[in-house]
Amino acid sequence: MRREGKANNLRLNRKLTGASTSNNHNTLLARSGGLSYDELVATGGLSLKGNDSAMRLYVLQIGLYNKLKADSSLVARSSILQSFMDANNISNIGDFYRIDSLLNSNDTSGTLVVLSSLQAINKVDRNYLQYYQWMLSLQKGKGLAIGDTSAIFGLGQNCPSIDGTVVFAARNLYNSIIKGMYDFGDRCTTRESAEKKAVRNIIKTKEEGMKVWPNPSRGEVNISFAYNSNEFKIVRITDILGKTVVEKEVKPGESNVKMQVNSISGMLFVKVTECKSGKVESKKILIKQ
Repeated sequence: MRREGKANNLRLNRKLTGASTSNNHNTLLARSGGLSYDELVATGGLSLKGNDSAMRLYVLQIGLYNKLKADSSLVARSSILQSFMDANNISNIGDFYRIDSLLNSNDTSGTLVVLSSLQAINKVDRNYLQYYQWMLSLQKGKGLAIGDTSAIFGLGQNCPSIDGTVVFAARNLYNSIIKGMYDFGDRCTTRESAEKKAVRNIIKTKEEGMKVWPNPSRGEVNISFAYNSNEFKIVRITDILGKTVVEKEVKPGESNVKMQVNSISGMLFVKVTECKSGKVESKKILIKQ
């Protein structure tokens, strides 16, 4: 994960600084009081525009930490970078680096120790924390829980420069799960709310023929799909407030699912989400216990 993340950050660094020409680099140094680009990132002095500038800077600082860990000679030449490393050796950024190293060496015990002390303070931290929990579960042989595949796909749809380069790792993990190569494309230029996307996809797929029976039901719910797809699906039965009552992960090729609803009556909703395409289909069902 770090190799891909660092490569992405280096590309982003060059784009932001105009480092492809010495003139631009010299101009940057003059405007920043002689600080190098890395020192600007370290001190937070880099001028970034937009509502997500704080998160973009934080992502760059994670990349800078990894870069300096790989080449300590850069730190030796700058007291600013040395202070940056000293401060982040005991921060979440340092913990991310340690967890990556422990996971790469299959040290699940060490990973658990560091992970248990990690406190997420922003959305990037939460993304890393969630990804590490998935990886730890896989390395311990426990596998993924119901709904995890959909959540991994969701993380992979984020923007790496704002939500963390862990997004690249989530994309790789998702592709390994589906044993394919889903093209996530550029998720940094246009961002669509999950609510709008869900509504759009429900409208698009409402006629595709999912069947739910018996309806009304005394608790047993059968769901069949009018077509097979080579995708994981998540089947959720929710109440009218959207709270999940029961859910099940459906493997590619399966066309029928049986689920049991206990201790609840009334109008519920059966929602099927295709993890890869994001398509959603929904039907109502009345439960009479």
